[in-house]
Amino acid sequence: MAKMDMVLDFTGLIDDGGFTDLPPGRYEVVTKPEWSIKRTASGENLSLRVPFTVTERNEFEAANSSFFHTIMLKGAADKVRQNKLFTLRLLTALGIVTDEDRGPKGELQTSWVFGDENEYGSTAITGIKVNGQSRSLGGRVAIAVSVVDDKTSSGLKVKALEAKGTPSPGGNAGIAGVSSGTGQSPVREVAIISESDIPF
Repeated sequence: MAKMDMVLDFTGLIDDGGFTDLPPGRYEVVTKPEWSIKRTASGENLSLRVPFTVTERNEFEAANSSFFHTIMLKGAADKVRQNKLFTLRLLTALGIVTDEDRGPKGELQTSWVFGDENEYGSTAITGIKVNGQSRSLGGRVAIAVSVVDDKTSSGLKVKALEAKGTPSPGGNAGIAGVSSGTGQSPVREVAIISESDIPF
């Protein structure tokens, strides 16, 4: 009988730790740096993915999951404004944006640094700048709120990432086992103001 060799090619394959559907509840988590963004099927919105790891000591400790947030590009002015407020609340809850970031006239602008697009159409976000100052994405401590949702395949979803304690602009990169960067070289930096600003 002929001897056969088995070859497994892992080139380009990165283990993101999988995805865990968390039962309803509140979980202490820390964000991972591999954020990404993707246009929705309609092309009118963006779906932002914020991956995280559960850190509190329970049966789900070290489990990986994600929070998804929609950024509206089109729609009624009041709905777009409300959506922008939700995005600001998310960035504030994670300590990426703070009250001290506002300029003397209330100026506050974020620039999103994009990396490469993967085979699934998602574009990596390698960093966010707040009024020109770089902020890390990984190592952000938060509370993930998981709820029942009949619209998802699992019947569950992470509804929100809420603030835990007093966030700091520098993030929490000192937490063991958590990286504050992706190691990738950013290729595009964009201030998302309108649909024409999106390079994908």
